[in-house]
Amino acid sequence: MSSHLICVEVEFLSPLPPDPEAFDDFLDAVGDEFHKIRDEELDYDGSLTSHVVTFGVPMAASTVDEMARALGDLRAAIHAAGGGTPGWPTDHAVLRTSTEDCITA
Repeated sequence: MSSHLICVEVEFLSPLPPDPEAFDDFLDAVGDEFHKIRDEELDYDGSLTSHVVTFGVPMAASTVDEMARALGDLRAAIHAAGGGTPGWPTDHAVLRTSTEDCITA
């Protein structure tokens, strides 16, 4: 199990599932796809109506290389679940990592 998390806020734009329940199903699919890629659980919390979601992405170490891998795996999971990531940032130098949960239950 990973000991670090990177917290990533994502705003999903059109086309989106038309209702909150369908968007929730999409987020569950992102979590399932992430688990297939990394064999780890993806934490997330957000608004089913505004489509802004914070993902807590597990990382094995607090390094730039591991952060890039973790973000790439999140992006791949979004794609595998049928979502798109236009404008996905490629400069990860400013991102913060944490050993604490970034998702509030």
